[in-house]
Amino acid sequence: MLTKEKMQSLSAPKEREMPVPLLGESVRIKLFRKGDIDAMRAEAMIAGEVDNAKFERLLFMRGLIEPAVDDAGYEEIANGNAAVYYSILNAIMEGNGLTALAQRDARRTFSA
Repeated sequence: MLTKEKMQSLSAPKEREMPVPLLGESVRIKLFRKGDIDAMRAEAMIAGEVDNAKFERLLFMRGLIEPAVDDAGYEEIANGNAAVYYSILNAIMEGNGLTALAQRDARRTFSA
């Protein structure tokens, strides 16, 4: 049976290495708290709606620990090869349970 203590220990890691299969490499990403994601969504709000491009940028820049990128580095990656950009973004989203696949796997893990 999953206990409160086990749930708290599962949320302990602050970062994780994630593979980026397209590149044959891995990246180190930040594992966000729910509050971090909520704050980024709020920061990305424009006229009461989440601006997806701004939210995506925040996720990418704050989620990628190594290699770290600044604004110019983000622009270079975002305006470069789309497959590379989305592979890295997907690693960040998957590591944080933000993809449909990650959510499906979580449901499988915790379903009876």
